Amino acid sequence: MDFQNRNFPSKRHPRFGRGRYFSNEADSGQKSFSNWRQKREENFEESSDFKRDFQKPVKKQNYGPKHKEHAGGIKEWRLVVRNLDDFTKREELQELFSRYGKLREIVQIPSKIKKDGFAPFAFIQFISRNDAMKALETLNGSEFKKRKITVSLALDKDTYITRKHEAKEKEKKPKEEVLSDSDEDKIPQSSDEDTEIDFTDTKKQKDAKTPKERKPDTAVAEGRVLFLKNLPFELDDEELKEEMSKFGEVTLAILCKIKGTDHSMGTGFVHFKEKSTADEVLGKIESGEGLTMYGTKIRGHRAVPKNDAEQFKKPEKKPSDNRNLYLVRVSLIRPGTAAANNMSPHDEKKRASLLQQVKNKLKLTTMFVSPTRLAIHNIPFSIRDEELKKICMESCHNEKAKIVEYRVMRNKMGTDAKGKPVLGKSKGFGFVEFSEHKDALACLKKMNNNPDIFTDEKRPIVEFSIENHMALNLKKKRKEMLKHPKRSDKDVEETKNEVRKSGAKALPKKLGVKIRNKNPNNPKGRWTEKQKSKRKMNSEALQLLNELAEFPSDDPDADFEFVESLTKYYFPFSEDTLNEILKLIEEKKNGKGIDLLVALGLKVVDDGLMEIDVKSVERILDFYDSNCCSKTSTTKQIYFLLLRKMLDNGLIAEEQKKIYVDVCLDQLKDEKCNLFCRKELEGFLGRLLIVVKEDREMEKIVEAVLSCENGLILDGLVRVMLEPELKNIVAKKYSVKLLRKFEKIRKAEGNICDLAAYLLYVNFTTIEELKGSVMKFEDQYTRIQVVVKIAEVILDEFLKENERKEFYKLIERISGNEIDYRLPFIEKVFGREDKEENDEIVDILLDLAPELQSTKNCSSEGLIIFFDLVGEYIKDEDKVGFLLEKMSERLRRLPHTVLRENIINVSGAENFFRKKTKEFLNSKDLATFDAGLLILESFEGKDFEKDIGIENLQAIILEKIFQDEDLFLAKDSARYLSKNHPKFLTENAAKVFDARTDRDIRIFVLKSIEKTSEIERVDDVGLEIIGKIISMDDDAQVRKEAFILSEKIKSIPDNMKEVLKASVDDYNAHKSNWIKFNGNSKALLDDLISTMKSKSHSCHECIAKECY
Repeated sequence: MDFQNRNFPSKRHPRFGRGRYFSNEADSGQKSFSNWRQKREENFEESSDFKRDFQKPVKKQNYGPKHKEHAGGIKEWRLVVRNLDDFTKREELQELFSRYGKLREIVQIPSKIKKDGFAPFAFIQFISRNDAMKALETLNGSEFKKRKITVSLALDKDTYITRKHEAKEKEKKPKEEVLSDSDEDKIPQSSDEDTEIDFTDTKKQKDAKTPKERKPDTAVAEGRVLFLKNLPFELDDEELKEEMSKFGEVTLAILCKIKGTDHSMGTGFVHFKEKSTADEVLGKIESGEGLTMYGTKIRGHRAVPKNDAEQFKKPEKKPSDNRNLYLVRVSLIRPGTAAANNMSPHDEKKRASLLQQVKNKLKLTTMFVSPTRLAIHNIPFSIRDEELKKICMESCHNEKAKIVEYRVMRNKMGTDAKGKPVLGKSKGFGFVEFSEHKDALACLKKMNNNPDIFTDEKRPIVEFSIENHMALNLKKKRKEMLKHPKRSDKDVEETKNEVRKSGAKALPKKLGVKIRNKNPNNPKGRWTEKQKSKRKMNSEALQLLNELAEFPSDDPDADFEFVESLTKYYFPFSEDTLNEILKLIEEKKNGKGIDLLVALGLKVVDDGLMEIDVKSVERILDFYDSNCCSKTSTTKQIYFLLLRKMLDNGLIAEEQKKIYVDVCLDQLKDEKCNLFCRKELEGFLGRLLIVVKEDREMEKIVEAVLSCENGLILDGLVRVMLEPELKNIVAKKYSVKLLRKFEKIRKAEGNICDLAAYLLYVNFTTIEELKGSVMKFEDQYTRIQVVVKIAEVILDEFLKENERKEFYKLIERISGNEIDYRLPFIEKVFGREDKEENDEIVDILLDLAPELQSTKNCSSEGLIIFFDLVGEYIKDEDKVGFLLEKMSERLRRLPHTVLRENIINVSGAENFFRKKTKEFLNSKDLATFDAGLLILESFEGKDFEKDIGIENLQAIILEKIFQDEDLFLAKDSARYLSKNHPKFLTENAAKVFDARTDRDIRIFVLKSIEKTSEIERVDDVGLEIIGKIISMDDDAQVRKEAFILSEKIKSIPDNMKEVLKASVDDYNAHKSNWIKFNGNSKALLDDLISTMKSKSHSCHECIAKECY
């Protein structure tokens, strides 16, 4: 058999996904099995299907008060530890508290004042209450990092509010505007506990009290009280008092808090004992130096009486709709409504597609809804512009209506002899613009979804057109330029300024023909490509280049994509650009950002390699080789990318190629080199060896492999050998040496296993010889990987039936209980054309059944392969039930791994799952009950609820929403009721909202009310729930769902709708700023440059004023 030129196919295996074993591609085998397995386990742990078993739910952020508890309350075994050092690390807390028991989570609040610091308290969640109490008794009052810490139980929300209320009731006394020093202790202090929201309706309480006349505040009248602004948000009353006490004695310092919370508004009042002290502070604030606190400049003025302060309040802004977004609703027709009756499936699908396009367009703030221009779809191909205008005029019912524009959009077929476009077939849509909005609205209402205008199958889809402000402004300017209006003085000045910016003088020194542009091939004097490359850099690019020289080269944001984007938007290839970079590198030798400048220069050379002067290339390469460059991974990556391009274009001399082989080997041994850099380095080295074609150079690689002990470096060296032109040479000359090396490696990486398998595959003659070679591998893991990779090929093509079974026994012997390795080959080895009578496969599957309950021996992917075989080869329902019973424990613990389509559809599976559903739903264990609920949801539409016969099942599921021990069960219960029993959940909506603050649960409740509203009136429930959301829940996603509900319930007041819409718009505006940099947009690049600039300054004041 000729194995020398045979390519190994890419096949999927349950242990390592989509492999690339023995591929002839340059990156063959790059991803190792161990890397894949680690990634698979990370994905397994992070996936939403398995979070309950592996980690605590992450707290979801919103725009409400920070650190609000996700659950309804705090467990009793959660501790709060105070008086911590600002730079206490999570690992230190883990080491301290884990001595007393297992921890579920540690929560630290980042500090906004101190960079990389944390708030002076943290929350420690134990799994066992006994462990928590043991830690509390031992550590409370102990010393940690030279500080005496206090440890106590964290209060739940209800207890905290109750105690706070009781404390206020006890402290109620006649209020006086002037407080003595002894009264300061009675001011309620902010708690270090989790910030809680007091949802009491303070407005109603104030209205219930009889109004009292305010006594004049003598401190304010005497000018001893200052009102300070722009205070740090993490500042508390005591810290403010301490800072102000530096100027003199302070009787009272109190921060202004956001209503209903303990969060500072960034403002506060300070009462001084003497007026002179207040004057001194005010003078400091108004001086040129200013008053700073934690790097923030403080502003302020004297306080005024409360009655006088009312006039300084800014009027509340009313939400505006400058982009006419509400006009989108006019043409909207939803499926299931009366307007959608008899609508064809074609129109339903097209309306949904057009609505999604509108949503995507309106995400850009430059887009708006035109009130006068209509977009009309489903226009028959035979209708022309004039006919469309006539139809629209008849539809608006106004003879005096004026249509400004009308046209059916057509395909462009090219241009005629005069350069005018030739229009072809209609595209099926067009635009009509009226001069008045009322006429456009009347036309839309008449035509939209009217079956009598075009055809019943394709009715007109009419909507207000989405326009672009910027495009319309450009169009308007073009029209104005065509009219040639008289220039105003302002226009003349603008023109002169534009000319001055170009650097040109008013008149040239020499008159006559411009010699520089005199070119017989370019008579019009246009810029040639050579002249373009000599143009000078603009001032903006020069300024940015100097700023880059101050950026730290080890900044993780300064990666390849960042440098590539710089060359795209600011430093495109030109000789002048490269000269400026080289000049700056010489000036900034050994500077902070020298590596970034060298990387930028290398990328500019790479972009214009074939047009640039050889001396310039040599200069930038010399800078890289010199000691001034520390050679970061980004710089190395671009350097070897450039060298590979030079090699492909024949720009590297023969003697230099051998030198570069040694350079590459040295660089591959650098453990700090990242994976992206290694990929370019390995690719360049592989091309070098192919071009050089000398045994001595290949021997260097083999020697490096034999002497290397680092797994990552060894894997990279082996990847070079897997180049299609090289691996045959390696197999002929160095098989024995390399296999001896590989046999001793523990847990070999993917490329090593690929090459080992290839060497064995090419050189074996009999199965016995192959088995003997495989068994020489000392490590079990490496051995099974090599065998599986060989099996992918030889089981398909080259072995007879008895040899295949013999090789399968080898896989069975090596893999042990891990059946994942055997499952893909069962059908290849034992399969026949007649699947129903294959008892051999049936017996094998029954023998493997005990391993189904172990996730280690049978992964989720292996489970799918196993039951695919069961579905094809086993028709006996008793045997299927036996196999399903073997994984019943796995079903209880990890239901998502079992409830797959190919498993629940196996013959006889329905009876098994019906029985397990009843058993699980009757269990008192919450995780087991959740598994039963998920089974019930998976078999939707098969009347499982009636078959299992559990009374009051809906009420039982509702109770699970109120429990706090299993948050996933609470969410799953709310989702199930919302989906299958929306009316029942709507009836209990108020109770759920009062008990749960979880975002997901509240959204499910709102969706159930939406579904119920389509069947019957739910105005009272909807109004009550929306009122609760407006007053108590400021989560943007909850408010978004509430806004959708308010649109369906007509009795909701407009002012409530406006409040919800304002919240949703604000959330969307914030969300648009969360886009991460990806190198595709200049705006995003500028944002990243600003962030990197702020990091290079490391100055709070600079960050506040310039960089952010």
